[in-house]
Amino acid sequence: MTKRERLQATNVATWEPRVEAIGGALFVGLCAGLWVKDGPHWVTHAARPVIVAYLVILAAVLTWGCMRGWRIGLRVDRDGVMVRNFFRSHRFTLAEVGCFTDGSSRGGESRHWWALCVVLRDGRAVTARGTTRSGPPSEKTLTAIRKAAGRYQIPAELTGAASNRGLPRTPGRYADPGGQAGSRFWTGREWSPLLPADLENGEPAPEFPAKVSLPLPEPDGSWQYAALQARRSSVVFATLVAGTVLLLAAALVAELWDHSHHKHYDPGLWLTLAAFPAFFAFCAWPAAKSYRKLDQAANRRPGSVALRIRHRKQNSR
Repeated sequence: MTKRERLQATNVATWEPRVEAIGGALFVGLCAGLWVKDGPHWVTHAARPVIVAYLVILAAVLTWGCMRGWRIGLRVDRDGVMVRNFFRSHRFTLAEVGCFTDGSSRGGESRHWWALCVVLRDGRAVTARGTTRSGPPSEKTLTAIRKAAGRYQIPAELTGAASNRGLPRTPGRYADPGGQAGSRFWTGREWSPLLPADLENGEPAPEFPAKVSLPLPEPDGSWQYAALQARRSSVVFATLVAGTVLLLAAALVAELWDHSHHKHYDPGLWLTLAAFPAFFAFCAWPAAKSYRKLDQAANRRPGSVALRIRHRKQNSR
């Protein structure tokens, strides 16, 4: 490769995955080194040549881990696209690459860790974990990726939202992507039926930051996501309330036992423990109410928000 071609190659990497990879390698190396000193008897009293060989291998692995962590990232040049992750590197020709899109380095478990996703023409997708960013990526990173994609005619429609092959993972209510007057709830995998535009106290819903090619469901009563989440939140609420009551009862018993037996059982500990489930129960109840409201509006059930809004509009006329 000539000097000019090397200059045209684009390398994209952020500092967060590098720090995470190198820090993880150093931590594992430190623990492995301390194991020789504070480990089992058969380790700490092993023959000197065995310990020396172990430390040499450990140093070599640690050096490899730090170098590997520093080199992770994305490289785009005339030979193709290379995704260098910590444990494995992927190399694709330009003909194999279908597009660049938004991804997430933490898979389905994350809503906030953005990373570039390389989607191949055969449907496979590889996440470039070296481009990971907590929150939205910097404009500098997006610009570098778009320039490299444009140089080699690779489609790259990037929004900067952590997503699964272009679909944002963050659940929430968005303006109807189908163009109708109203909103829909995105669960991270599927859409709800059409919701009233003023479902949340008249606040407008944001635009969905991706193209939508999925069929949008109708309010036929088959969408059960909100109902399931409402039941789960209700169960969590009831469990937390029961736990709070039990801990308060334990505090009362401790107080009575202290007075009757002149023992020093501090009920403050039980009261402190009771505060934790009480706090989470306080958070779970509004969530359950919100999901019930969403389920009624999405499935147009009697007493739903949609019917009440329609009834108010008819009366106003």
